[in-house]
Amino acid sequence: MEKYYFIDWLAFTVKETKLSVILEEIFKIRLEDWMPSKMQLYGYQKSCTSNGITVLYNNTDGTDEQGIHCIVSGSAIRQYNKINSITGLIGRVKKIETAKFKRIDLTLDVVNASMLDFIKNSIIEEKYKTRFKKYTIIQEFNAKTNAKTAETYYFGSRKSENMIRIYDKAAEQKIEADICRIEIELKKNSAHKVALDIINEEDLQAITNGILKNNVNFLEEKKKKNTARNHISSKWKSVIDYDSTAIYKSATEKEETSLTSKANWLYKQIARTYTMCKNTNLLTEKEILEYGYSKLTDIDFATMAEILKEQTKK
Repeated sequence: MEKYYFIDWLAFTVKETKLSVILEEIFKIRLEDWMPSKMQLYGYQKSCTSNGITVLYNNTDGTDEQGIHCIVSGSAIRQYNKINSITGLIGRVKKIETAKFKRIDLTLDVVNASMLDFIKNSIIEEKYKTRFKKYTIIQEFNAKTNAKTAETYYFGSRKSENMIRIYDKAAEQKIEADICRIEIELKKNSAHKVALDIINEEDLQAITNGILKNNVNFLEEKKKKNTARNHISSKWKSVIDYDSTAIYKSATEKEETSLTSKANWLYKQIARTYTMCKNTNLLTEKEILEYGYSKLTDIDFATMAEILKEQTKK
């Protein structure tokens, strides 16, 4: 059984840092090798790209409150590793006090002919245990022949900080091989914690195995209510080096979402669209407020009352 560990997505935001510093000193890519891009995301109005890496920004001097957001896709990481090192990039980003990792995907490719069938049968026969509340199976079919072309297993939700995705990578790439891909998608606090802990390739393997051991395990027999009697499958043990792997808890305390932070989000994300709608009479302020008022809950009213009370004191 061959196993390959790597990072397949990286996204981070840096504040109070000039664009040129990020492009040349953090990414180690010359300014002339970056090209302007038309991409606009997350409230950013400008962007540039180099070998699949996308950098989003509003100004170049580092004074924008939103900061500068960088996205390095899986294909971009593979290109980047030819001339540099993604773990080296993470190390340089970590030295910036205002940096915050937003997403990181840890990937394990298992080259084994029976691995996908083993996982599929384990799920169907309830031979698994997980910390996630649900799992999802998504199937794809050829519209002409009705033949199944792909099947992906998800543990967790895209909305959560942690999600595990398992699928046939060879089928996706339409190549003759036996590759079971296991992806761990980490966002927000979980992504930041994991990125801070990754220093070298050995850390990457240990953390990937530790997250899997903590969140999803496949069993020898159908899971029992008495968890002490749930024995981990020897096949799965060999995949994640179960006996020598320490559990890794990626999730950290959730950030408090205050009304102030929601107002900041509204200002950055909605202001432009709202201005366009108002100036073209597609929506009026009265219509928006009336609809918003109809959606308010008792908790919303209590929150507003508390804020107004504090404002009165001032």
